[in-house]
Parts: sequence; C-alpha cells; structure tokens
Amino acid sequence: AELDGRIKQLEFELEQQEEKRKNGSFICVTEVFHNKDVYVVIDIA
Repeated sequence: AELDGRIKQLEFELEQQEEKRKNGSFICVTEVFHNKDVYVVIDIA
C-alpha cells in the first residue's frame, strides 16, 4: 500500500516533469526499484 502511494506520487511528478519538458527543459528520469524502495534519479540537461 505504501509502495502504491509512492508510485502514484512518482507518476504525478513525472507528469509535472513532462509539462516542464514541453516548456523547454529536458529532463531524463530513471527509476530504480531496490528493496521495495523507489529511488528516483533526475538528470537535468
């Protein structure tokens, strides 16, 4: 349940990042699942 909540939050953040990319910023997002925790690495180029 906790992981589902975090995934929903990640999806929401991804949508916001898509909006930023449409506005001219290029963002590459890498998601890594490790020990039931989600680590998100965001590279802004």
